[in-house]
Amino acid sequence: MELITTKEAALLLGITPGTLFTWRQKFPERISWYTYGKGTRPAVRYDKADVLAYIERCKSTDGAA
Repeated sequence: MELITTKEAALLLGITPGTLFTWRQKFPERISWYTYGKGTRPAVRYDKADVLAYIERCKSTDGAA
């Protein structure tokens, strides 16, 4: 398992880290994440394989751009 930061995951997805924060709050089923530490700002990491799998699931199969 290769864990990546929120910033690295956002780069792979082509979105901002803030969007990933929103997804964690509103759409937790999209991509799983790991938190380390306690308090108001624990470290968040994503499994790179999970991020790449999400990208694959989002690909269009109808030929549309």
